[in-house]
Amino acid sequence: MSETMGGEVRTIENLVRWRFLVPFYQRGYRWREPQVKQLLEDIHEATSKDANVFYCIQPIVVAHRDGDSWELIDGQQRLTTINLILAAYGETPLEIRYERYGVGGGPESFDLPFGMEPIPDWHTFVELHPAKNTVDYFHLHEAWKTIGAWKQQHGGREWVAAVLKRTNVIWYQVAGGHAISEFIRFNSGKISLTPCELLKALFLSVGGGPERGRSEEEISGEWDQMEAALHDEDFWHFLKPGELALQAPNRIAVVFELLRPSSKEDGRAGDAYFTKVSKHVDGACLIGDWLEVRHCFLTLQEWFADRDTRHLVGFLRWARGRETSLRSMWEAGKSATRGGFRDWLKGRMREIIHRGGRSASWKDAIYGPDSHYIQDLLLWFNIRNLPPGMSYPFSLHARVKGWSLEHIHARSSPEDANKEQQQEWINGCIKLLERTKAGASDMGEEIGRLISRFEKLASGYPAAGDLPEELKKEMNDLSSRIGEFIPSGIEEDLDRVWNLALLGRSENSSLSNNFFHQKREKILGFEGDPERFIPPATVRVFLKAWSDDPGDLMLWADNDRKGYKTSLEAVFENP
Repeated sequence: MSETMGGEVRTIENLVRWRFLVPFYQRGYRWREPQVKQLLEDIHEATSKDANVFYCIQPIVVAHRDGDSWELIDGQQRLTTINLILAAYGETPLEIRYERYGVGGGPESFDLPFGMEPIPDWHTFVELHPAKNTVDYFHLHEAWKTIGAWKQQHGGREWVAAVLKRTNVIWYQVAGGHAISEFIRFNSGKISLTPCELLKALFLSVGGGPERGRSEEEISGEWDQMEAALHDEDFWHFLKPGELALQAPNRIAVVFELLRPSSKEDGRAGDAYFTKVSKHVDGACLIGDWLEVRHCFLTLQEWFADRDTRHLVGFLRWARGRETSLRSMWEAGKSATRGGFRDWLKGRMREIIHRGGRSASWKDAIYGPDSHYIQDLLLWFNIRNLPPGMSYPFSLHARVKGWSLEHIHARSSPEDANKEQQQEWINGCIKLLERTKAGASDMGEEIGRLISRFEKLASGYPAAGDLPEELKKEMNDLSSRIGEFIPSGIEEDLDRVWNLALLGRSENSSLSNNFFHQKREKILGFEGDPERFIPPATVRVFLKAWSDDPGDLMLWADNDRKGYKTSLEAVFENP
């Protein structure tokens, strides 16, 4: 362990004459409004009562580089915020340069093109400075706004003297050759740094040119490329990362979790991998670990680039009845050829589709007890019925808050619906009966009387309050009568796969017990809504795409179900 010298107290004014460098291994600026406001309030409270009172912020840890230059190991967030305060009050700021923002290999200072009054909102700022549309500048911008609001409320130029002359830091100096290890030691016990950020620091510590395999710049660049690629929503959601990785601020955590999963007791994505890697003190071992990380990420990209593999992996990750973990896929793929891995994925998929090893098991599935299995069947049917060259949009699939099954032919009775849905049912009955009457001269008079009863029911429907008992009785009687003139032929097929379609729960609830033509109209309307995702095969079902003779688009007839069933069979019997 290196010797730490320090405990010396220095004012902010003492630091202005020095130059500070924030190295590659540190994260960017991440303080938010509460931290910025707390620092302002603490300085103000400590220095506003007595001119002899000093305020001391938490320690900063530095390593001497050369001359008046210091490597800032711990304290970047605090000193950067102090710098923003000094700039806001027109004082000479500290000279802090950040290697992560450097262009052409050299470190750079933050460019602060904000101007204090007025402070533009973030979207306006990005339009004015598109190159600064980064996470770091977002936090910097929010801190600048917080300081601006504070300045308007708390006063003038004289207050900043307290920041310069009566705000102290505890100064700790470590030997320059131990900067990385000291950074990890000072931060590994804090909540502020995640395991991923500590891992980045550890990997960057082995950079040293070609003879070490990777330079700091190369590792930092490769890390950022991986993180950026994982922010492609299609890529991210086809993987369907586990709960720990989803909660991690750095998406690269999914790679660390894949290589060495963290337990619930660990609590943070990357903890288990950091525990493993931090035991390596030899640079060659750490380079080997880094190459392992790169290989894992590139393998995920390879899965995504191959359309068939992407669909198999995505399906197995999103299957409700029997989800396959990324970890098991990774282990299976490590010892297999590309073709062998794809065969393994297909085998897992067939285990789901051919439940119990039976190719016809899908025909026995019943809505309710087998709903998760049917959802898996219909997800695979959607994937298999995409146009040539098109990939299933797992990013849109992930946006749906709860999947469900929609009965193509209405399942519920009207009394199960709410008032608005009951009125839709009445209007649907009238429209269907009018169409039937036009083509049935022998029953026209009787159908006309039934239409009149529906119209009378519609006119007597209360604008507010519950439906009176006599109208409920009339609705139930009409519900049984309408089947005499508009037979569905559904019978035992009602809860089978060939009368079901995959749909989001919110869209499903709005369809209720509507007739086919009403559901069709709504689903086609949903399809044009950018806030909704309707699976492509569901749209095609309501367009009667699998019917040999679509006929009347107002009805879901027996021949429509048969055509749909034949198409389902072609996919499920030989998936």
